[in-house]
Amino acid sequence: MVLATDWQEYEAPADLIKGAVLVLGIYDLEPLRLTDRRTQIGLNEAFVKELSPFRKIPDLSADQACDLILVYAENDSDETKRQAVAFSQSWREEGFVCAIIEETGVDHYSIALPMSNPKSAMGRATLALMGL
Repeated sequence: MVLATDWQEYEAPADLIKGAVLVLGIYDLEPLRLTDRRTQIGLNEAFVKELSPFRKIPDLSADQACDLILVYAENDSDETKRQAVAFSQSWREEGFVCAIIEETGVDHYSIALPMSNPKSAMGRATLALMGL
């Protein structure tokens, strides 16, 4: 949601965020709204629309859209993978840059570890995003 923020409201440049690495995101809350737990977590249509990053993409200005890297774990759920792929495709369809990485040999709990390894796919992509 940081990417959807109008930074000029905070007296900062619109293009404040230059790049981002999104790891294991839930980009669309709609599937959660359809579960039995929706009442326990208070999900309704308005909440889903307001807080789903996937639904914010068309509203972004060219200044707000930065280069993205989306990362998910090889051993993650099919839904996690589906949402990452759908989000990256939508980001690109709006004309923005987005790479997607399936980090091998990790799961939901260990996915952050490869970022510290410059030889991992995520580490290499992160360094490249920073121009290093």
